[in-house]
Amino acid sequence: MRGAFGAKASARRAGILLAAAALLAGCAGGPGAGDAGHTSVTTPMYDTAYDPRQIFNGVPMPLEVRGTPPDGASPAQVAAGMTLPARFGASPFELGRDLAQESRIVIAFDPANRLDGCRAPATTGAGRADGSLNALVAYCRGARELSSVLVRSTATRGPSDAGFARAMNQTLQTLLPNRGPDEQGERRRHR
Repeated sequence: MRGAFGAKASARRAGILLAAAALLAGCAGGPGAGDAGHTSVTTPMYDTAYDPRQIFNGVPMPLEVRGTPPDGASPAQVAAGMTLPARFGASPFELGRDLAQESRIVIAFDPANRLDGCRAPATTGAGRADGSLNALVAYCRGARELSSVLVRSTATRGPSDAGFARAMNQTLQTLLPNRGPDEQGERRRHR
């Protein structure tokens, strides 16, 4: 009798484990399971002059927008869809005029090349056929690029959808690290 009871208990445990595995597989977001896309932030470059203490908590950050995201949003919509990371007071972005001498963030959608994003307007391409968001994002002081990253996201097409704020937060976390390049051993640019 014990053998029959043990076999039923083992079968029940196996059934529970299979059901749990199926539930987890459905939640994993695999192909066909409602995959929301992916954001990749690559090629970070930091100038030796980068210092996060120069970014002031609670003060709106000037933003320069070049090109257009795949959803066709205006520069004002791009600025409204972004905030600085929490460690900088989650400050908003504001569009500015004549920003050439100010500290600012520059975002160039669909850049044609990876030239210094602070010196001259990066040529922007016509966008990607697959609708993914591609951008060069740089933190500048005047014409000097203090940090920059490339971002590619299939999770958003621009500020018109919920994935934009998450993709930009991930981008800004990499663009504006807690420490300067000499403190963290990152790739750096000497001027």
